[in-house]
Amino acid sequence: MGIEALDRTLPVSDSPGLDTFDARLADITSLVQEGNFADAAKAIDEVFAEDVFDVRLLGYYAYWNFTEGGVAGLGAVFRVLNRCMTENWGALGPIKNKEKHTKTALVFLLKQLLRVVGREEENKGEAWQSWTSAVSSEDVEAMLEDVDELTRATSTMLDDQAGPVVENLGKLRKWLVGFQKVVYTAPEPEPEPEPEEETEGAAAAPAANGAAHPAGETVSGSVHLALLVRKLDAFQKLVEAEKLAQAAIVADDVFSTLNNFDPTLYFPDLFAPFVKAFAMNVGRLSDYAEQRESAEWKAMSDLFKVDIDSFVEL
Repeated sequence: MGIEALDRTLPVSDSPGLDTFDARLADITSLVQEGNFADAAKAIDEVFAEDVFDVRLLGYYAYWNFTEGGVAGLGAVFRVLNRCMTENWGALGPIKNKEKHTKTALVFLLKQLLRVVGREEENKGEAWQSWTSAVSSEDVEAMLEDVDELTRATSTMLDDQAGPVVENLGKLRKWLVGFQKVVYTAPEPEPEPEPEEETEGAAAAPAANGAAHPAGETVSGSVHLALLVRKLDAFQKLVEAEKLAQAAIVADDVFSTLNNFDPTLYFPDLFAPFVKAFAMNVGRLSDYAEQRESAEWKAMSDLFKVDIDSFVEL
């Protein structure tokens, strides 16, 4: 069936979920313990087909979907989990200790995901090559937004049970941010416009969507910067129209972006020469790390802060 089949409003019953002594629950758990997620998923499909939805099965099912679809399939997993933690919460069982069972299911899922993605990133094998070719930076951006939404929903629904889930979501978010840098592709540069004659004595105006580069060029921002600018513009329009409920949602999203702001992701052209030069000389540069507490280091650091040109020429 696939987890996409749960990306809908689920029907609510008087007694959602499986009974604790239902043989199907024990059989599925045994299959998972044996590592047989394919057969476990088939058995879960049969349960879900009866409109019986149980959080104790959700983590197993989501993990099987990841093993089938890889990182590209995480978008559907996060969307379904978000709906389960919000509009479909009442359709999930069991009623007794549901928060605790949900915590256990999500922690299982997240730890499995972190284990696999860490291993594949280290091995750089076929799975890794498949992930990096099938997923775009924009796909990962949508996943990050879903992870942030799931973190908020989990904190609300699980209350004092949310801690381990939020912690592991944070670890997965950090991995996704790194993965986004791997799959990021800079947009094709626009053709240079024909130079215009400057009026005598007039200075060139700085570009509105870029930053001044030391060489005198303008550094363009990435697609992530363009999206952030759109969000800021949307916030202004919503406030001016007194649509404050919508403006609050945009503000929350913007502050989430700022709290996790990575300049290299927003201005890759600006930082690329620095990152490349550092990587090529990291061994020799690291030799100086132990001098950070020396008087000479501190004096040179003070000069750098107040006069960069003099520091470079010294």
